[in-house]
Amino acid sequence: MSQYREKAYHSDATIRLLKQAALPTHTEDFSPVDDVTRRGVMKAFMGATAALAAGMAGCERKPKRKIISRVDGPEHQKPGRVSYYSSTWMEGPRPYGMLVRTVDGRPIKVEGNPDHPVNAGVSSAAMQATILSLYDPDRLRRPTRRVATGSSGTREDVTWQAADERIVNALREAKSVLLATRSTLGPSGRDLVERFLKVCPQAQHVVLESAHDGPRRSTWAKLYGADGEWRPRFDKARVILSLDSDFLAGDGAVLENIRAFAAGRELHDENHASAEISRLYVIESAMTVTGSNADHRLRLRPSAMTAIANALRQAMAGDAEPLGRLAEVCHLDGKALAALAKDLAAHKGQALVVAGPHLPPAAHAAVALLNEALDAPGKTLEWNSQPASLAVTPFQELRAVIGRGADVVICLGVNPVYEMPAMGFEELLNKAKLSVGHDLHETETVAICTLALPSNHNLESWNDAVCRPGVESLCQPVIAPLFDTRQEAESLLRWTQALAVSNDPIRRLPDWHASVKGRWQKAPGRVWNEQLRVGGWFRPEAAESPKLDRAAAEAMANAEAKPGKYELVLVPHHSVYDGRFANNGWLQELPDPVSKIVWDNWAAVSRETAESLGVNEGDMVSVAVGGRSVCLPVVIQNGTADDVVIAQLGYGHTAGGGIAREAGGVNVAALLSAENPEVPRLAVNAELRKEDGNRRFARTQKYFSMQGRPIVLDGTLEEYRREVDFVKHKRHRPRMVDMNPPADYSKGHKWVMAIDLARCIGCGACVAACQAENNIAMVGRDQVGKSREMHWIRIDRYEDGDPDNPTVRHQPMLCQQCDSAPCESVCPVNATAHSPDGLNEMVYNRCVGTRYCSNNCPYKARRFNYLRYHEPRLKDPVQELAFNPQVTVRSVGVMEKCTFCVQRINDAKFAALNRGQAVPDGAVRTACQQACPAGAIVFGDANDPNSRISGLKGSGRGFLVLEELNTGPNVVYLARVRNPHPDLATGETKGGHHA
Repeated sequence: MSQYREKAYHSDATIRLLKQAALPTHTEDFSPVDDVTRRGVMKAFMGATAALAAGMAGCERKPKRKIISRVDGPEHQKPGRVSYYSSTWMEGPRPYGMLVRTVDGRPIKVEGNPDHPVNAGVSSAAMQATILSLYDPDRLRRPTRRVATGSSGTREDVTWQAADERIVNALREAKSVLLATRSTLGPSGRDLVERFLKVCPQAQHVVLESAHDGPRRSTWAKLYGADGEWRPRFDKARVILSLDSDFLAGDGAVLENIRAFAAGRELHDENHASAEISRLYVIESAMTVTGSNADHRLRLRPSAMTAIANALRQAMAGDAEPLGRLAEVCHLDGKALAALAKDLAAHKGQALVVAGPHLPPAAHAAVALLNEALDAPGKTLEWNSQPASLAVTPFQELRAVIGRGADVVICLGVNPVYEMPAMGFEELLNKAKLSVGHDLHETETVAICTLALPSNHNLESWNDAVCRPGVESLCQPVIAPLFDTRQEAESLLRWTQALAVSNDPIRRLPDWHASVKGRWQKAPGRVWNEQLRVGGWFRPEAAESPKLDRAAAEAMANAEAKPGKYELVLVPHHSVYDGRFANNGWLQELPDPVSKIVWDNWAAVSRETAESLGVNEGDMVSVAVGGRSVCLPVVIQNGTADDVVIAQLGYGHTAGGGIAREAGGVNVAALLSAENPEVPRLAVNAELRKEDGNRRFARTQKYFSMQGRPIVLDGTLEEYRREVDFVKHKRHRPRMVDMNPPADYSKGHKWVMAIDLARCIGCGACVAACQAENNIAMVGRDQVGKSREMHWIRIDRYEDGDPDNPTVRHQPMLCQQCDSAPCESVCPVNATAHSPDGLNEMVYNRCVGTRYCSNNCPYKARRFNYLRYHEPRLKDPVQELAFNPQVTVRSVGVMEKCTFCVQRINDAKFAALNRGQAVPDGAVRTACQQACPAGAIVFGDANDPNSRISGLKGSGRGFLVLEELNTGPNVVYLARVRNPHPDLATGETKGGHHA
């Protein structure tokens, strides 16, 4: 808990509340007390009323003898002791295994679960930010009902009992009921919905998602005769082709995709002469994270993706004429397309093709035929017969359901008024006799519902999730509800029990936890406590690949597109997704991996398109489709296909929390399905027009050129094979002269970090992890616009070559912990100094804010607190519970920077000291390292000759940034190795970039 107390808005009563909330289960001697142990609260904590009656604070711990710690048996909490609990992150489009770190009973950090076969210990930015959403002061805190007063409505509190009675009575009397949920229901949740539909036969269940893969999944169901999905094995493929699929950032099981792709690019210096890595071709309409990491990239309108897949298949069969004709019509490099077709044909059984979820059925049918020709199914594509998500209700069917109306509408964790504003949900809710909104915040949907019911956070909930056959994960609460909230499944269970007949077995279930546990215990071989400890049941089972209906695929693939002048693609935002994370400041301030813009959405167009419209960056344009239109500011994004506009979902909130409203932006979901309900996120006949006005963007990086300097080094696979240390030819190393005698770090520890640019994809998960670990402040849009962001690590992006389709390089940049740190020599108060183990340390209470150190840092890795950034946003005592108690909270006038997670280093040192051993290799993992989905970051003791970092420090690919300054950095970068096709190994070509 932070110790600064100068804040005027913190009364003595508030401070007492914080202390009570932080350590409510401890007695003076810290001995375990039976009725208030760490596991002793959930039964008495079915609601906040029961908790308060027991004299406990809202952040009381976990359910009595229902949860299982990952390491300990029956644990008794000790002050400051860290405990880890296995659980499942279920807030996003895909469930991932997570480890939740708790201190004094409150969650403070989330990591990936290393035992989970999907994400295997890594995590995303959204997973890291879930801590902030748990302690969000804008969360709904108690049930309320709408009270009409003239044209406006107010809300008044109701009890859960009163709300349940009203809902059950309305369900009994209703002739029609609509139940709306997300697609990510687990097996227990799906069973519960089926039971509800049986006891309430007049009900209909719809699955709502605005950013879904409906066109692709429905096409697979038609062509393969089964509901499921293809799982791409990027680790097994030698040649990968992406057709408008950003599989490294937003398409599919992204964390698994990144891990697999990075595994396929792994290099070992000892085998450099025979090194083999995958080759990635990307043909896309927008510059994406995936396209930024391509060996060869071409830009193309979405409407032409079907034609390119068909032409490639014909070229593989010996008919290259259609491919050459397409290259001419679409202004593509015919040589590049010919090399691609040749590469695919040469790697049958070792190649795969993926297509974006927004593309039409014809494109997915063409890709299915192409993968069949590549012999990919069963080899580089594996069939998943149990996808993590339910199939989304098609927009055509949804329109019909809404048109019929309903007496009772129940929205569980969905926000259709915002996500589907043109579907008529607002009118449906207003006409219903009873509307129920059950969510974390007062969203646009909840705000107009009769009853607003507050939901438990993911970290306060019991649940389960399925990922594929043999892989099911468990979600257990790591903290009791902070407010008078209830899990959505718990509510649905109670309503189902009330409607069920007296002898229905469901009425005997005491709560939702018992329902989840009962289902799991029925499965053979499963031991509940053991599965809770590890996080689930992880015994992957192979599924037989279904057979393709070739005739149906051929017919579907030959459907012709008739595009107009402009085409529109609606994509989920890189961090706030479809808007569900919009009230999370960490995610709002996470820079877009391509544009580096924060706190906004925009219309991305190519330079040529901008010139034809007469617009500059920030100018407003109207995008119209099917009679609907929105007005957005323009971003001129290199790499965007001409006459294509890319717009992000997730902005333009009018409710849902202060951060979401502060972000502003435009809700482009109004354009969903405006042209073709079958393909809701793609319009091939859009209109684009310049409008009055201009919006200034807040960017964390404004210039993307290295100006000819060797900051990021890379080479080709052929160069690496010939010479393992090829980077020595790409940099200048002058004779170094030391002004001061070098320090001796040969004794004790010498901490060094290595970052492999061959694995780093520039996703930004490390940035979010660092922010969550180190109490880094969120500063807001205006301060970022003044270059005052506080992130300790950033992802620098550099572009060169053809401006319309540049070659991209990424480089994580943080404090280099220099041995001859130029920041240290200029500090007048010795606030920054060197530790015996080589760390460039900050002493916050010495710093007087001269900023000389920042001015003297060539890496620009220091951050200054110009204002009290934390304090204006601390609206509620609960927010301080998100702070990591092991890291000092900085205030105004203090400089800060990366510390190599010194608190983790010290933890490992103390643990080793208590055991009487040396610190083992791998015992210290920095926050950025632990989160990195690609495994690009390695940290360790360079004085340990057997450590992994010792080997990487001496890698032939290793280089130091600005080493000619003789600062002695302790961050070693390993050069990226590209794998161009031999026919395209050099040069920039029309319509595409090549390594």
